[in-house]
Amino acid sequence: MKILLEEAIEAKLISLLKLAEDASAQSITTCQKEIASHNIQQKLDLQLRYLSTITREIQSHAAQVAKQRNTLQTAHRIPQEIWDTIFNNLVSPIESSSARTRKLSTLGSVCHRWREIVLRAPRLWAVISGVSCSASAEKAIERSRRASLTIKYSHWISSAVVSAVLPQLNRCKTIEVKAGPGDANKLLGALVRDGATARLEELSIASSGCVDRVWVEGATSLRANKLKRLSLGMLHCSRIENFVVFAPQLTQVTLMISHSMFLRPDPLRQFLSNIPSLETLALTADTKQVTDLGGHHHDQAISPLPLPKLEKVTIEMHSGSVASALLRAIESP
Repeated sequence: MKILLEEAIEAKLISLLKLAEDASAQSITTCQKEIASHNIQQKLDLQLRYLSTITREIQSHAAQVAKQRNTLQTAHRIPQEIWDTIFNNLVSPIESSSARTRKLSTLGSVCHRWREIVLRAPRLWAVISGVSCSASAEKAIERSRRASLTIKYSHWISSAVVSAVLPQLNRCKTIEVKAGPGDANKLLGALVRDGATARLEELSIASSGCVDRVWVEGATSLRANKLKRLSLGMLHCSRIENFVVFAPQLTQVTLMISHSMFLRPDPLRQFLSNIPSLETLALTADTKQVTDLGGHHHDQAISPLPLPKLEKVTIEMHSGSVASALLRAIESP
């Protein structure tokens, strides 16, 4: 009996050892499979990255081929200057610089070629107008590069925009704005003292306040060789005495006198004495306070200023005697 029990125990132990060996072999096989699987995944990842790189290169080459093919189209053979004119006609009716910027951004998003045209055409950005904010003005100044600027504000120009354009006045071809007295002083002061008028052809500034300081700070003359039109509508309790305009090509002058301005013939003659090409002169006083010649009756005896090209004179004021005296101060054909 003892022998049978020992044989049974031995057989059981052998069976258990065999099971352990089988389990161990199975575990090793499983580990080997996992390792092999991991290597395959790494290889797959490498292949996928390679395929992705190849795909991007193919797409890049395809884009270059498409771009080269597009250059053969008729539209791409049109000179940049013609595109500039077409785009300028599209945006020129738009008064606000902010709206112009949005329109140009829309045009530039059509295709790569149009974006190049928009960014390479400084003239398209060379207008600061409407009710644009200082950010739009700064963007227009930056993208217009060295192109001549046009500044037009039918509404009041903000101080922030004035600060943005002051360093660029030497690039301005047209300035037509309404401004507060402080901003009007800054603009005119820079033009008068700094001589920033190299390209200036049209200057029109209207203000609701006194601008006396413009005439007494620094120089008292405006020199603008290319200026053709001058309109000052902010002469509120100011005098143009001792102020001279040197503008050989200036043909049109408009002075709008708004309050307590004793405009006498002698200062008027001095103001106009260096404008030989003047063709149109308009003087307007919108209050009854411009009623005399400031007590300077001797002005009537001065000789009239000859203006050989003067064709039209318009004087609108309540005092007929003042108007008559001013007319006697100038001589036209």
